[in-house]
Amino acid sequence: MRRREAHWVFAFCTLVFAALAFHQAVLLHRAREVNAILDGTLSPAQSSTPQAAFKQAMSLEQQGDYDEAVTAYKQVLQSQDPALRHAALFNLGNLHLREALAHGPKDGTRWLPLIEFAKQSYRAVLREDASHWDARYNLEHALRLAPELDELSLTDEGPPPEREPARSTAPNARIDLP
Repeated sequence: MRRREAHWVFAFCTLVFAALAFHQAVLLHRAREVNAILDGTLSPAQSSTPQAAFKQAMSLEQQGDYDEAVTAYKQVLQSQDPALRHAALFNLGNLHLREALAHGPKDGTRWLPLIEFAKQSYRAVLREDASHWDARYNLEHALRLAPELDELSLTDEGPPPEREPARSTAPNARIDLP
């Protein structure tokens, strides 16, 4: 009986190590694919890795293709890699802000929504990493370009109601003044 148990333990360990080796082989294949994309020997469109989609989004951004770059960055946001998602959110915010600055405030129908999208992206980055100074600086810049209005200033309720003067509760306090 002891021999049979030893064989089962050995078979189980063999399966676990085979699964680990397969996982490492997949990771090695992805790393080689990303390196080939970075070297330029493989185009990002030929790969399905999130890093390839990120590289493709960056190249589309550099070419000036705003709509395709936004689509590519949103594809990267579906990734499970938090560092890659973080970088894609930051780059997406920068892309929106650059596009807004290119149009300028004269085109208000496009300018203001782009700045709002940039602020959303920067806030998402800061929710994940509050110490990201570049996102903090860019958010401050976007807030200077399009400050946010308080909800109280949007509603016109008139002047605040008059309050009753406060009375002292201290013992032997004088109510009237000389």
